[in-house]
Amino acid sequence: MMPRLSLTILLLISTVALPWWVSLIFLGALILSFPWYYEGVLAVLLYELLYSLAGSVLWLTLATLILVPIIEWFKKRLYVFR
Repeated sequence: MMPRLSLTILLLISTVALPWWVSLIFLGALILSFPWYYEGVLAVLLYELLYSLAGSVLWLTLATLILVPIIEWFKKRLYVFR
């Protein structure tokens, strides 16, 4: 539990301090490392609230909410993640 919490805090800090592509790679690694990593949605939501235009739809957040269960479905079926 503690590594997951500390890595989530690092992800939130990287969302604000690092370029978007570094945060995206870090988020992808965390989604593949931890089961049902919905904390990544918080990082994507923070990114969109800080850097998107006013009044825009939160497409990245919606895509992340859809992709997390799909990635978990694939992780169950791949031999690498067993």
